[in-house]
Amino acid sequence: MAKTKLTINNNGSVKIEGDFEIVDRNGNTYG
Repeated sequence: MAKTKLTINNNGSVKIEGDFEIVDRNGNTYG
């Protein structure tokens, strides 16, 4: 399984590094 790293910045933004997929609650992929 690929590693994903989430870094929360001081201004509240999130930096995502690595492979990931965004899906809705039905499992459908966005994009």
